[in-house]
Amino acid sequence: KECFMDLALFPEDQRIPVAALIDMWAELYGLDDDGIEAMNIINKLDSMNLADVLVARYNLLLIFFFKAT
Repeated sequence: KECFMDLALFPEDQRIPVAALIDMWAELYGLDDDGIEAMNIINKLDSMNLADVLVARYNLLLIFFFKAT
C-alpha cells in the first residue's frame, strides 16, 4: 500500500523509470537491493490495472517505465 501511495510523489501520467522506484523503495522500506521484491510489487500493481509498465528501447537497452493510471 505504501509503495502505491509513493506514486503520488510524481506528476500524473509521467513515466517513472522502474530503477528509480526500486532504489526509492529499497531505501524507504528496506526492500532487497536486487529489486526482486520491488518488481513483484510493480507487477502486482500492473495486474490490478493500477499502473502500466511500459518498455522502451534505447541503444539496445530495454528500459522499463512505470506509469500510474
